[in-house]
Amino acid sequence: MDESVIRDFVNDKLLEQELLEKFNIKLTHNEAVLFKYRCCLKQDCYLEIFLNVCIFLAILIMIVTFLRDVNLNSTRNAIALILGIAGAFFPIYLISLFLDNLKHQGFYVTTKRLIAFNGVSFSLHNIHLRTSGRKLRADDLHFCNYKKHILFVNLRESGEKEKELNRFLSILHEISGNDELLNITYRTYGKLMKKSEFKKKIK
Repeated sequence: MDESVIRDFVNDKLLEQELLEKFNIKLTHNEAVLFKYRCCLKQDCYLEIFLNVCIFLAILIMIVTFLRDVNLNSTRNAIALILGIAGAFFPIYLISLFLDNLKHQGFYVTTKRLIAFNGVSFSLHNIHLRTSGRKLRADDLHFCNYKKHILFVNLRESGEKEKELNRFLSILHEISGNDELLNITYRTYGKLMKKSEFKKKIK
């Protein structure tokens, strides 16, 4: 690699102290903590989980009623039942995502890892990204530890929260060299880190 490429990172002493006091996490050699980003609020996660549980129960009641009242020998009715059962899995999937968000809530970003708000660390080299959304628009950015989902970030923020989100993504871009973070689309997918190594100078 070009020896002239040096990234200057300023360690946030307050966040370093917070990591030590909350989780007894000490920064390793040549590691700096740069930013703290809360991806979701607990009350929002509880609300989304509650709503999706209600949706799942409503679908379940509809399926039970359908089984009681219709003749399954009809091909049309059998297809409708299959579609109903398949539809019941979607709120379950959403519940699992919001449970992940409730568990991890956000990240402390360091030059070597992402540290969730519950104290669990994930190496940047193990982080994979994927998006969800409609057509060409990405609504959410999902962070995974290899294939295991960690949490997702809402990309449709506004006001001060949008500024925080942009700062979070900018820092990740600076660390990883992943230009997709500057223009996230529904095609954004794969490893976070695009540079295997670079020189870092910690201030």
